Amino acid sequence: MTDKRQADPTEHARSSSPPLLVAIVPLRLGMSGLEVALANREGQRSGLIKDRPRPHESLDLAARRIVRERLGDEGNYLEQLYTFNRFGQSEGDVVVGHIALFRQRDDLREAHGVHWTLVEGVRFADELDRLVLDYAQVRL
Repeated sequence: MTDKRQADPTEHARSSSPPLLVAIVPLRLGMSGLEVALANREGQRSGLIKDRPRPHESLDLAARRIVRERLGDEGNYLEQLYTFNRFGQSEGDVVVGHIALFRQRDDLREAHGVHWTLVEGVRFADELDRLVLDYAQVRL
């Protein structure tokens, strides 16, 4: 007897799609120059703030949520930058970069494992973080 149930046509797409990450480049103009907020990584160099969208969450809503959760503020401007990928690498993530602009304020917290630092001289363990940050600077 043959099973006549139809397979979900999106099932293959979901299972074969690479994982999606939303990367945030929070920027502000500090007293000494352009600053970026980076996520602390225990035992490693800092990196961009990243998280995965929740089920049924749009990329824009995911970006707003991530900025609000990690920095305690939604910022003054948020824009999707570009989609980057790691094809040929084991991680295989598709990274959707966003730029978030903030005014210089004392009350922007450095909480939840995030710190502000000058953009100049930032070094990343992940080259894709460097690419996303560089593209954000070009957009400015």
